[in-house]
Amino acid sequence: MRSPSLPFAPSTRWSGLRTANAPLLLALVLSGCTSGTEPGDDSPPDMPGIVSYALASPNDLEGALLFSVPAAAVLSVPVADNLTELISHQDGDLLYVAVVYRFDVETPTFELEVANVDAPPELALLAVAGPDDRLRSLAGYSLELLP
Repeated sequence: MRSPSLPFAPSTRWSGLRTANAPLLLALVLSGCTSGTEPGDDSPPDMPGIVSYALASPNDLEGALLFSVPAAAVLSVPVADNLTELISHQDGDLLYVAVVYRFDVETPTFELEVANVDAPPELALLAVAGPDDRLRSLAGYSLELLP
């Protein structure tokens, strides 16, 4: 049986080059199969999960708050209980979240499902409203990560 003819004449010059570069080609292919971490990077992989935040307030009761967070860091904005309503809207790289408390609460808390619980995102507090729905000055307010 005759082998099929090639449309070009095989070159011994190129076949030697292909053999010499086989280890390099294998290394390039295998480098694409890594986990995406840098060589020598011993940091653990991202661990998605739920983190809780609280509004530190100089007042007794709060009604609502608005904050922004990098959108890539948040997987979802779950409603923690029937006392809280969370409304979110993404605009570019930021996610804006309004937390509205259905009842006046002394320690406003809420949860976010984040991409990495070991490096939770920082939140930027934008507005706070009292139980009367009037905006308050942000002096003395902060958002704190709960343990």
